[in-house]
Amino acid sequence: MRQGAGAGMITGLRRLALLLAIGGTCAVLAGMGGWLHPAGDSLAAFRVQLLMGLVALSGIGVLLRARAAVAVAMAAALVAVAASWVTWWPMEVPQSVDLRLYSQNLRFTNAEAAAVVGGVRAFDADVVILQEVSETTLPVFEMLSSGYDVAELCAFGTVGGVAVLSRLPLAGPALCERGQGFLLVPLQTSAGPFSFGSAHLPWPWPHQQARQAAKVAGVVAGQEGRMIIAGDFNMVPWGASVQRIARASRTRVVPGLRLSFRRPDLWPGLPLDHVLVPEGVRARSQLLGAFGSDHLAVGTELELR
Repeated sequence: MRQGAGAGMITGLRRLALLLAIGGTCAVLAGMGGWLHPAGDSLAAFRVQLLMGLVALSGIGVLLRARAAVAVAMAAALVAVAASWVTWWPMEVPQSVDLRLYSQNLRFTNAEAAAVVGGVRAFDADVVILQEVSETTLPVFEMLSSGYDVAELCAFGTVGGVAVLSRLPLAGPALCERGQGFLLVPLQTSAGPFSFGSAHLPWPWPHQQARQAAKVAGVVAGQEGRMIIAGDFNMVPWGASVQRIARASRTRVVPGLRLSFRRPDLWPGLPLDHVLVPEGVRARSQLLGAFGSDHLAVGTELELR
């Protein structure tokens, strides 16, 4: 009797594992549909956590000898990895560094201005790109302005504006898309003019990320010349919103899985902060400190060609 009950329990657990594997597969596939409906991006945002769950489920399935569940879960995990190709597709790394770029969402309530400024100076950034420059974080912008030749700030929402600061001279007038979380500043580099953008998108569906990303994509599509765009996209690099802007600006995301947004309930984190560079530019990005923010800063070394 007990053996029969035990066998029935194992059978039930195998069926549950298979159902979970099928559900995970559906979530992976739906997360690839951000181009069709913005809800797809909402699922894509948690692909790292979903992948971890599928791998764990495969391990449990092995213990239960649930072959079907293991096969489905592993297949879904492989699809998830393949669909995240932008994080691992290779890019040439710099052989020499022409420019150092610092980018960070400051968090609009962050009062640790000195820590942020110290982080920027420690990285020795030539260009600084910031988001959520609010009344509280404005001292960061003001303290840095004295050490940079260019300091442009563009208002955006209650959480604060976006900014670009640079040691390089202006190569034309700045373009501030007020209320859209986007600022584009043309700068003269050793390799010619580049437009440097600071982007801050809202959260994905049911919020307005897709609509704002489409507007930003329309803006950059109409610009001539090469662009480098950095910021808090509130979306993973494989998300449709990020890729829409990358295509319109003729850029690609600097590869690497950088879990820049850290919160205990979203462990191990979300890769939301990116740097987009044009063809021919060599780039290498790394995570720096948080400096009082909920977003880690991204430091990028660039070889401009």
